[in-house]
Amino acid sequence: MSVVKFPYDAGRRVHSRKPRRSKNGTPEERAPATAAIAPASPACAIDPVFELIEIHRKAHAAHLVSLELQSRFDRRYGGGGGWISEKPCCDEDDAFEAFVAAPATTMQGLGAKLAYFEELASEFETEWMVYDRVGCSALIESLTLSLKNIGVLA
Repeated sequence: MSVVKFPYDAGRRVHSRKPRRSKNGTPEERAPATAAIAPASPACAIDPVFELIEIHRKAHAAHLVSLELQSRFDRRYGGGGGWISEKPCCDEDDAFEAFVAAPATTMQGLGAKLAYFEELASEFETEWMVYDRVGCSALIESLTLSLKNIGVLA
C-alpha cells in the first residue's frame, strides 16, 4: 500500500473556507471617511494636499507589501533581505515629509490634512509617524502657511 501525500496541508482547508476579513474594515465602511476627507469640489483640484495624501497612501501600501516580501524572503533564506524594503521605505519617508511640509491652500485641504494626521495617529502601524517622527518646526510652519493661504491669518 502506498501513501498519497496531499499537495497542501489538509488542516488549512478549514481556514480557506472562511470569508476574508480586512483589519481596516470593508470598502463600504471606509467610504464615508474617504468622502469626508476628499469632497468632490474644485478645491480638491487646486489644493496639493489631496494629491500628497494619495501619494503617501500608495507609498505606504507599497512599503507594507515590501515588508511582507522581505519577511517571506527572510523565512525562506534565513535573513539578508533588508534590501527588499529599503527603497519603498525611503519612498514612503519622502512622501510623508512632502505631505508634512506642504501647506494647504483651501479650507478643505487643511481639513483633509488634519484628518489624515488623525487617521495616521489612530492606526497601530502608523502612529509612530505622528508621535515620534514629525518635525514640530516643519509642521508648525506648514500649518501657519496653510492658515495664511486660507485667509485666517494675516
